[in-house]
This record gives sequence, structure tokens and C-alpha cells, in this order.
Amino acid sequence: MVRPFRRTLVVLLALAFTATVGACGGGSSGGKTDSQNVAPAITAPTGPGTVWGMDPTYTTVIHLGDSLDFSAMATDADAADTLTFTASVTGGSLTQTQAGFTTFPSMTTGTSPQNLSFAGTAAQVGDIEITFLVDDGKGAMDTITHSVEVAGTILAWGDNSAGHLGDGTWSTSSTPVQVVDPSDPTGFLTGVTAVAAGLYHTAALLGDGTVRAWGDNLDGQLGDGTGTASSTPVQVVDPSDPTGFLTGVTAVAAGAFHTVALR
Repeated sequence: MVRPFRRTLVVLLALAFTATVGACGGGSSGGKTDSQNVAPAITAPTGPGTVWGMDPTYTTVIHLGDSLDFSAMATDADAADTLTFTASVTGGSLTQTQAGFTTFPSMTTGTSPQNLSFAGTAAQVGDIEITFLVDDGKGAMDTITHSVEVAGTILAWGDNSAGHLGDGTWSTSSTPVQVVDPSDPTGFLTGVTAVAAGLYHTAALLGDGTVRAWGDNLDGQLGDGTGTASSTPVQVVDPSDPTGFLTGVTAVAAGAFHTVALR
């Protein structure tokens, strides 16, 4: 195709929140610590959005303005044990108030089960790390960490002759259009943490470490193994990865006719 250099593409990253939960046991968490005592265990927090993954890592995606209501539960097979279940901010750029929490309990005490329930509305860009710890008072405990991170959707406008606005059309737009993703329940590309624009293509890094790209593909810059342009995002492949796709990416950049990723 002929590539005139007179047009430009402008992209805007609209911010949201991604929540990632990592868990690690304290001692023989969730199992026998000796012949007399069973260690307590914390279940993954439940709340708005779809939760996926398996212990010890869970992920959910919400957007700015969405509910921060969630809860976590600690249980113990030794029904008579008194559990101390705590939650504390242990990292991140936001305080609990800045993140938007209106209810943030720090501790509950009693026999199994014990619950900590949180409430609020995602209010500010950034991240907050919450650590949960349950102790049965007999030397057995369990802990998980809940990290809320920045993510988002993409708006783009300008020339779209190669489909690089990502809205599923090839029509130029003088106002922002949202990048679509038919595979996402919302119909739009979500979970984005970074975006890069080439001359006639665009790439986005998602919070799960994968990459999507759309637009001109004459030089294979979309990374999907084809040379076919796409007006909707396609996932960058990696035949050497067990999933078949490029994973573990931490940054993405685009040249005029190529794309690069850091992992």
C-alpha cells in the first residue's frame, strides 16, 4: 500500500482498575500443622466483575466508577479456635481513601468463619496492595495479597484508512471512538495498561502481559502471523509459548512499520 506521511493518529488511554490476587500460605496453611491443630485458610476475595485464575493467583477487572465492594473469608476446621483476621495496606501508590474505599475494616476476631467486607467506588488512578492475614493463636496462619492496579480502555481518532483506530471500521473519525473487542463481554478492549502507535497500526499491552495490535499489517507489524490488515485488535502470537501467544510482556513500543515488546 502507499503510505503517505501527512496523517497522524491520536490515542487516549482511559483509565480503569485491574485487581490481581496472589496468595501464599503461612507454614502448612490449610492443612495439619501438627497432630492436634489444623491451620486456618483464607479464600480468594469475591466481589464485582469476573474472577478467573486458580490459587494462588486470581484476577478481576473493574473500571473507574465501578464498585469496590468485595469480601474475604477466613475458615478453620478447628471450630473452637479463635481466629484473628486482619487487612492492611502494604504497598502501592494509593491510600485506601484515595482508591475510593468508604468501608475498610482492619480486623475481625472470632470462631470460624470470619469475614472482612469492603465497600467503595474506584476513584483514582494508581494501585493499592492489601494484605490479609489470619492467625489461629496456635502458631498457624495464612496470608494473601490483593493488588489493585491501573488498567483501561482506548479511545482513538483521526485517519483510519488502515483500520488503525480499532473501532471495526475503515472510516476516518474527527471525534474519539472506542477500540472494540468482540471477545470481551463489554464489546470493547479492556484491561489495557499501555498503548503505542505506529504510522498505520496501534498496539496495546494488557494487564495480563499479552499484546493486542490492529491496523496495517503489510510488514507483519500486528504480530499475528499473517500479513492481513485488521480494523479490530488481534492477539500477538508466539509459537514457542505453551499458550500460543506472546506472554509476560512488561512494555510495548511501535515504529512506523514494526512493533517491539519488552519481557
